[in-house]
Amino acid sequence: MNTSRLDQLAERMGEIPEKVLAGFSGGCDSTALVLLLLKRKVSVTCVHVHHGLRGEEADADEAFVRAFCEQHAIPLLVYHAKPPVNPGEGWAREARYAFFRMAMQQTGAQALVLAHHSDDQAETFLLHLLRGSGLEGLCAMKRISWMKDMRILRPLLGISHHQLQEALTEAGQEWREDSTNAEDDFLRNRVRHQLLPTMERISPGAAERIAVTSQILQEDAELLEHLVHQTDDWMGRSEIPLDVLQCPGAQQSRILRAWWASLAGARKEMGLSHEKTMELQSIVQKDVGAVCNLPGSMRAVRGYQYLHMLSSGMQKETAEWRLAHGLEALSLRFMLLAGSADTGNGKTSQAIPEEWVRDLTVRTRRSGDWIIPFGQSGRQPLKEYFIDRKVDQPFRDRIPLICRGQEVLVVCGIGAGGVPKRPEQTDRPYVLISWHGDMPWLTKEKEK
Repeated sequence: MNTSRLDQLAERMGEIPEKVLAGFSGGCDSTALVLLLLKRKVSVTCVHVHHGLRGEEADADEAFVRAFCEQHAIPLLVYHAKPPVNPGEGWAREARYAFFRMAMQQTGAQALVLAHHSDDQAETFLLHLLRGSGLEGLCAMKRISWMKDMRILRPLLGISHHQLQEALTEAGQEWREDSTNAEDDFLRNRVRHQLLPTMERISPGAAERIAVTSQILQEDAELLEHLVHQTDDWMGRSEIPLDVLQCPGAQQSRILRAWWASLAGARKEMGLSHEKTMELQSIVQKDVGAVCNLPGSMRAVRGYQYLHMLSSGMQKETAEWRLAHGLEALSLRFMLLAGSADTGNGKTSQAIPEEWVRDLTVRTRRSGDWIIPFGQSGRQPLKEYFIDRKVDQPFRDRIPLICRGQEVLVVCGIGAGGVPKRPEQTDRPYVLISWHGDMPWLTKEKEK
């Protein structure tokens, strides 16, 4: 027994959840989608958005949708939008998806199903290509995507518009035609009516092959995304190790864009252009102190060991040292030493005479601070001490210090100053001060 075209296409849709919401305009593609979902015997609710832009024609679309859903006993939600004075293509899309979200919440559907097909995929690819998109843009639409918490399925991306038309015609099913689809006011319509037909004449099957290319690029993008996820520990932090960025350019650019996005917050709306991404990549190879200005009054600064992201909105650390952007708070512990107990390593722990404790302050740096570096007799400005030890400048206002007045005795994670060495056997009481927490300036190189 021969199966119908609709039955054949239904088998090519892939996995569909049990309860879905279907966007239904009344056009050929969405009409075919709803019939295919019925073939798959899933629970379907249709949602129709009347944009208020095409007068009687839009009213007729709504009437068609209502009649269709009544004929097939399909639940239907209809929303009416109020267009602004000068609505554009972007406004219509935003309004439509806002209503889709409302319908998802109302129905409890597991996914929103849309009727984009392989021709739409080819058009999207070409639109992004003409706008100069990178790999992410050339991936075009994905079969499964998310808009915030709304799951979106596009099960027809492997099926052409012509195949959908043939299936509806064979089934004797009518559909509505949107007159604006024949206009060339928007770039997408010009690609649809002029560019793609020309490509099909030059090389028949071009649209289908473009859609396949987009799928191949999606697989490549997934691999790069997997590599980026290996650096998730650094997302949301105001610095990222330079050695993490020693990787192929495509991987590096994605890590940097993900890192920027994790810190940008509302600034993400401004976007990070290809040019700015390249500029950000370039300072990784430049000298210490190189700066790249970024959208939203942010800037990246190259340090000795890290690339730092700074902003006018990032507050200077206080003496509580609650380190910004995901770093844990540091804690300070005191332990009275006895016998020949460990006297510390000078970086994360240091023994000092007990009688000094009452005179100590624990704070971040101030103008005029100085230190007598371990093993030296003369004092050195703390600024020079940081430079000699290649401490990244953005860290210097965040590193806790143990001080007596303006003399720095211990620089957390970096080194000790003028602290007398504790003899192995002594009756003089000493206290071991130790730091516990995240110290990104304490690198493996410095621990050797």
